[in-house]
Amino acid sequence: ERATRVGLVTALGRVRARSVGRRTPRPRRLATPRFGPPSRLWRLRRGRSTPKQWVRWIEQRAVAKKPNIITGGCVKCGEGLKCRLKDVKLAPGYAGGYEDDGAMSVFSCQEDVHRCPGCDLETCAQGRLGMACSSCQDGMTPSSESPGTCKDCGDSDIIPFIVALAGVIGIITLLYMAFDRQNRATQSYGLMLCTQSVSITTTLIQQLGVVGKIELKLPNPVRSLLELTKVFIFDIEVLRLNCVAKVASFALFLSEVLTIYMLLTLVLLIHIFVVLIIYRGQFRARLHVLCGTGGSILFAFLIAIVVALLAPFQCSTHPNGAWTVHDYPSTVCWRSSEHSRMVVTACAAFPLPLVFVGVCIYVTVIAPGEVREGKSEFLERYHFLFSRFKPECNYYGVTLMLRSLLLAVLTIIPNTVVQIVLPEGIFLASLMLTIKHQPWRIVHLNTMEAAFTTVAFAIACLCAFGLKSTEADLEGLSWVCSILLLVAVLALPLAIGYGLYHRFRLWGQALPDVSLSPQSCGWSIRPLAEVRID
Repeated sequence: ERATRVGLVTALGRVRARSVGRRTPRPRRLATPRFGPPSRLWRLRRGRSTPKQWVRWIEQRAVAKKPNIITGGCVKCGEGLKCRLKDVKLAPGYAGGYEDDGAMSVFSCQEDVHRCPGCDLETCAQGRLGMACSSCQDGMTPSSESPGTCKDCGDSDIIPFIVALAGVIGIITLLYMAFDRQNRATQSYGLMLCTQSVSITTTLIQQLGVVGKIELKLPNPVRSLLELTKVFIFDIEVLRLNCVAKVASFALFLSEVLTIYMLLTLVLLIHIFVVLIIYRGQFRARLHVLCGTGGSILFAFLIAIVVALLAPFQCSTHPNGAWTVHDYPSTVCWRSSEHSRMVVTACAAFPLPLVFVGVCIYVTVIAPGEVREGKSEFLERYHFLFSRFKPECNYYGVTLMLRSLLLAVLTIIPNTVVQIVLPEGIFLASLMLTIKHQPWRIVHLNTMEAAFTTVAFAIACLCAFGLKSTEADLEGLSWVCSILLLVAVLALPLAIGYGLYHRFRLWGQALPDVSLSPQSCGWSIRPLAEVRID
């Protein structure tokens, strides 16, 4: 710095002396550097660079610098900043400001870039505050009209929470009634088509919710559709809880984790009420209804359960070197007490899905022997695991659970390429298995499963293109994937309608017996009642 200052002053002195007719002694000529090109200071001292060129070079270098308020010098302008001499601005998609010690800290708004419009330091979108502009102010909720902003809570903003609560209670009650009144000896084709179509569609939406967690900037409309799928992976923030009560990050995480326990508790309360009132306390005789209802819920929402429990382990990095939880950007990973509580809660609740998967694997292994011995209670208790598949493909229920478990675990891998490639391989292997074996007892469900897996594979491929391409380049492909996804979702009401039509069209008619003969896989159900599909 001293040599630069001396050389610049000497050169300016020469120019001033020439202007008044007074000559100053030329500085000592420097030898040519032995290694590398001559520096600008060397060219200035040799007289090969004018002071105006030197000042212009300083200004150009200052564009890539920002002032350090501690030392008074300059440091390199970091990611997310726009620097022009002493004027430091935030780039769009970044938020930050000065810390207590005077250092500048910059966070990237990875979940939604519209939350951080850039410009001045410590600036967020309207109604937002906190680290990475992740939270709405008290009494405000995310706005659907202007992306990234928050609006004041109104009287209608509490409706989604009430509707969701009433809908969950109603669906759980209907599911319990279906298991309670279902005859294991005869099964309705229409009813099976309706219920299994809902199960397949729910699994597809949860798989897309996992794909939507990958940190990529996908174009609309596929990005908006993936945001909607978060409802099925227990992202209850979309229910506008800020308008119901003030919820912190840990409280929001705890509510998502306890959602599955609240659903199982609701099933248990309904079971106790029905058995005491209708069946006069025959709890042992009605145990298969409780196992079937609870097992169906765990089977359908296994992806959502594991994703919610693994949320504290999915951390994202920021330009300032900090790591924050992806779903809760205001929580710093491994350094805050809030994150420690999240990790302890997740570890305490994680045995539930692991025990469930382990029990299902064990039941699948011992099923042939139990059936040979004529234990009808065994089939009734684990009806949710075997009834939807062909007898020779009784393993396919466990296959679907392992697929869901692997997709959920991929969210914590801190590598975007791995998060894209592995789901593609899982979807492709599942598609080949479905086409080859056609494990579902109803032919239409095999077609639906293959079509839905193809849609998930196509959207995963779109994410792969998003690694290097811009949003404008992927706009056409985004529309194609969105149309495929909408067609797949619209297939659900068509399947339900066809199932109901088949159910009521044959109402009161003599139904042919379609007996299942699973002797091909070593099963023998002669001691049991024949299973008939109506």
